[in-house]
Amino acid sequence: MTPHPDFQEAWRLQAELQHQGDQAITLPALLVTFYDHQGDTVAARRFSPAEYQNTGNASSTTQHPAQEWQPGSMVSLTLDITDPGSGLPNFDMSLAPLPEETLP
Repeated sequence: MTPHPDFQEAWRLQAELQHQGDQAITLPALLVTFYDHQGDTVAARRFSPAEYQNTGNASSTTQHPAQEWQPGSMVSLTLDITDPGSGLPNFDMSLAPLPEETLP
């Protein structure tokens, strides 16, 4: 996570995910959740594969989110996040199934 190169009060999160299972799967959604100082959830947002994939990166597994993610392969992700402020010091990310209406 680094300060956004173009916008103040924003962050750029870049990571690579590796599929460690033994079967091909459809790329999952990515759920980002922010917590306050007491650990209570104050905001959450689900990102589709089309939103988080860094398709300009040569190591990206696919240019089309509906394609299967093969075991052992990597997917690059990039998220630009507005700074939630000092009152929201913690966040986590988890993978989640895509809603039925978005599946191929």
